[in-house]
Amino acid sequence: MFKIIALIIFISFLGILEISFPFIPEGLSLIFIFLTLLLLKEGQKEIIKKSEHKNFLLIAFILAGIFFDIYSIFSPGMFFFILLVIFFIADRFLLYKFNFNRPVGVFIFSFLLNIIFQVLIVLVSLFLRFLNIFQIKVVFDEFYFLIILQGIFLNSLLSLILSLFLSRFKLKKIQKIIYYG
Repeated sequence: MFKIIALIIFISFLGILEISFPFIPEGLSLIFIFLTLLLLKEGQKEIIKKSEHKNFLLIAFILAGIFFDIYSIFSPGMFFFILLVIFFIADRFLLYKFNFNRPVGVFIFSFLLNIIFQVLIVLVSLFLRFLNIFQIKVVFDEFYFLIILQGIFLNSLLSLILSLFLSRFKLKKIQKIIYYG
């Protein structure tokens, strides 16, 4: 129970930090980077097969989806659905395909996860617009795609840097807080 409360507080803190401070570049998602780091840690240890850790990851993705939906302009439940899909894609297909002990594997995994995230946002929003559920028209111009590419690159790069930092300096206390609540 303590892990879940700590997770809620930490995800809320990241979300408030992301929303409140203007110095954070557009497209950068601290919550998504946190989720990527959780997946990287689980992939490194290969303990995601244990149900307790898988349940913790699933709860983290659910909480992040709810938080994204709270301050999003998109339809309610869209990010919740997208993050659940990403969790299952990562769990079934991506986690065991990369060597997370090498920076290239970490970057490629994070890059693919970010691409899947952005593509799902675009596809689901277009689908909801087609069904007339989502009334806001998203303008897909060069600026929108530039922001998406910037977000993919920044999220992947920051995930790589934080992953290397945490593994390099063996900060056990910080790793326990970040990865296990």
